[in-house]
Amino acid sequence: MESEGTARFKTLLESLIIIIILVFTYWLLGFIILKLFNKEIRNEKGYTACIVGGFILKIALINLLKNLG
Repeated sequence: MESEGTARFKTLLESLIIIIILVFTYWLLGFIILKLFNKEIRNEKGYTACIVGGFILKIALINLLKNLG
């Protein structure tokens, strides 16, 4: 049985991994759009949306997978 601190750390680590994936995807798409259309879409609001979306996406995925099983 893992302790409460270990469980919270695992949850935080899972959220951080999803956030990193979202931020990388946002940065990469922004870079491609910048090179193709010379338009910058990357800004602090977008990065904030990736961070908040990462936490929400993790919860949504867990609930979706629970309902499918």
